[in-house]
Amino acid sequence: MPWRADAANLFPAESSLLTLQGESAIQNDLPPTSLLDDPMIQVGLAPLAVAFGLAAFIRVIGGPERGPRLMGIAAIAGFLLAYALFEGVPMFPPPAAKQKLFYLVILGAAAGFALDMTGRPAGLQRSARMILPGLALLWLAWRQLAAGVALAELATLAALWGGGALALWRLERAETESGGLSAAVMLIVAALTVAGIASLGASLTLALLAVALAAAAGGVALWGYGIWLIKATRGPFGATTLFGGGGALLALAYILTLFTPQASRAALVVVLLVFFADLAAGRIRLGNALRSRMLGPVLFAALAAVPALAAIGVASVGAGP
Repeated sequence: MPWRADAANLFPAESSLLTLQGESAIQNDLPPTSLLDDPMIQVGLAPLAVAFGLAAFIRVIGGPERGPRLMGIAAIAGFLLAYALFEGVPMFPPPAAKQKLFYLVILGAAAGFALDMTGRPAGLQRSARMILPGLALLWLAWRQLAAGVALAELATLAALWGGGALALWRLERAETESGGLSAAVMLIVAALTVAGIASLGASLTLALLAVALAAAAGGVALWGYGIWLIKATRGPFGATTLFGGGGALLALAYILTLFTPQASRAALVVVLLVFFADLAAGRIRLGNALRSRMLGPVLFAALAAVPALAAIGVASVGAGP
């Protein structure tokens, strides 16, 4: 059974990604019945504001040592809130791939939180980096695997597993070498790129969920930028954000690859280059310390945007009229 022909596993009540009731309402510009019914509020302002406010609360309650490590909880909470506002809380066990996304984020965040609370042992974090992408793939594709798959489809799964583990490793390396803010910028740029690819691939729902992830991560990144400007302190990215936020990004990319026929696989491969932006940024010197603190994250985002724009360009070439 071809992977991308199985759109019913993504949206079981619909045979086409284009006939979703929610997406039709957005595309036809139907007026929202309340402020919280506005999709731009649901996936933009709400996760950004909740993540920003909750990050401040966690920073104060957790103190100077533990607070920065646990601020990633705010990003996860912002994304889950956006999902609940936009799609509703899915039933458990979830019958469709898009609904599994909600619980995959919770699973990744829980694993990351446990690592954060235990000092992030290197061996356990390395194991989680390899195991969690594989578990996500197995859960998303279990019906196809149970029915039997061809060698090419197994190769696709292996490539997705390897690509996911690579992305998580690069986020971890960026945190180690450049600080948590750099890793957050990578996650935000990659999420926005996936949103663009999803919209070009005729899945507005997945595109908006990717925007919600970027907004939630952005709410926490604003705090990281402020702390960097004032105290010149590189805050941690945190395993909660790594496996919760990074896991959300991987799950979105997996769903697009496996179940969205019009999404560009080549463009999703190019997105991986976003996670190598720190290699280029490390070669550029901005002069005095204040200028470096102010412009460094902006330059980093600009460098990450180069492969992001290339990925959007690849996706647009293959997109229909």
